Amino acid sequence: MTAAYLARTLGAGYNITLIESDGIGTIGVGEATIPSIKFYIDTLGIEEKSFIKETQATFKLGIEFVNWGKPKDRYIHGFSKIGHNAYVIDFYNYWLQQKLQNNAAHLDYYSIATAACLANKFVHPRYDSYNTPLAQLYYAYHFDAAKFAAYLRSYSEAKGVTRIEGMLSNVKTSEVDGSVKSLVLESGQQISGDLFVDCSGFKSLLLNKTLGAEWEDWSAWLPCDRAIAVPSDRLSTLPPYTRATAKTAGWQWRIPLQHRTGNGHVFASAFIGEDEATDALLSGIEGNVTGDPRTIAFKTGKYKNLWRKNVVAIGLAGGFIEPLESTAIYLVQLGIEQLVQGFPRSTDCQINADVYNAALTSRYELVRDFVVLHYKATQRDDSEFWRYTASMDVPDTLQQKINLFTEAGQILNRDYELFQPFSWAQVMTGQNLIPRHAHPVTEAADKTVPYVENVRKVIANCVDQMPTHEQFLSGLLGVPAPDAAAQVE
Repeated sequence: MTAAYLARTLGAGYNITLIESDGIGTIGVGEATIPSIKFYIDTLGIEEKSFIKETQATFKLGIEFVNWGKPKDRYIHGFSKIGHNAYVIDFYNYWLQQKLQNNAAHLDYYSIATAACLANKFVHPRYDSYNTPLAQLYYAYHFDAAKFAAYLRSYSEAKGVTRIEGMLSNVKTSEVDGSVKSLVLESGQQISGDLFVDCSGFKSLLLNKTLGAEWEDWSAWLPCDRAIAVPSDRLSTLPPYTRATAKTAGWQWRIPLQHRTGNGHVFASAFIGEDEATDALLSGIEGNVTGDPRTIAFKTGKYKNLWRKNVVAIGLAGGFIEPLESTAIYLVQLGIEQLVQGFPRSTDCQINADVYNAALTSRYELVRDFVVLHYKATQRDDSEFWRYTASMDVPDTLQQKINLFTEAGQILNRDYELFQPFSWAQVMTGQNLIPRHAHPVTEAADKTVPYVENVRKVIANCVDQMPTHEQFLSGLLGVPAPDAAAQVE
């Protein structure tokens, strides 16, 4: 991802060398993303149809959460705004006012993305219809991570990136300031450079092992530290959403691709053994398992500074927040985009590093708080794990958000926050965190009941007109649709 983006944006005058080895496995197990990925694809100038075909991708409108608030509960965190903001505050506040009076349906029916998920429907947004819900239909993708990597490798080389196959053996540093001078491969080849981007995963070969970056541990708030992944047969019906099902000591993912299904169990090893976690994963899979389960150990947190001297760590080499909200690729993308926006003009780049580190730290913490919310806002007390997360102290920034919402449904965002108020509202209410009072502004509104109900009806009418997800995919790729009579716009 980094090589492709740099090659696309920097142009001539820069020599970009990509060092990787086919002998090192990738962490990707079938990736779920968030809508920011479309900006990345568009920036690279990649045609969506080609991308969908080559990576066996499907469309994604949100994440379905099962058993998180209480067992048998379910809700969807969708990518579109809730309702239609006709007043000075967000629509969800008017929905909350009616919900407190038992006059409203489930929140899922008031967002075009979540309502479409419930019906297994999908269509491209209609930006020419600005004042309709279809203009708010933001989407992401599920794709095969290995195929995505291969696709971007070819893209990078076509853009002039020099790819070297090899394993890192040694790192040479400057005797003056300790910065990285060159990389020595097992073959003996030595590659020098001005700026080094560490994409070595959890090993963090440059940022940590070479430069000794300081680690910030977030495991007290996010105790899951293992994931077991296994593929299975393609689902008979492809849903336009990821599913996250809460388990005894963690949760299970389901990612629908065109050719297979990605499955995994994220769990806390302090609360459940690996054998039991594997059994829980396999028993919850739809269809036949098509591979051997593999375990991935991880730690949640980040290095204090992701840019140190002349090394910038991207992705897992700099930090990791468990994949509950599909933010792993987003944080990779964020790191790349911030690097390009503040790209140094010389090797004297400490001011660039300082600005980069402040921006990335803030963004990581905002994502962290949102993910921690899912564990904190639970009424489950059926296992030691859930009793721990429900009672744990959380970051002050998150606790303030919870307190403000539980009093009067108010959600105030910090600068540059990825997850907007409608996302917070979906998770909080979906996990039964209901305010004691409605927002004060809603008390002065006239005709709130017909306003809220009309929004639901308009969204339902839009969803009725949409093709199914599979029909849309078939039309896009030019293959027979499950229903030959389906019309795809």
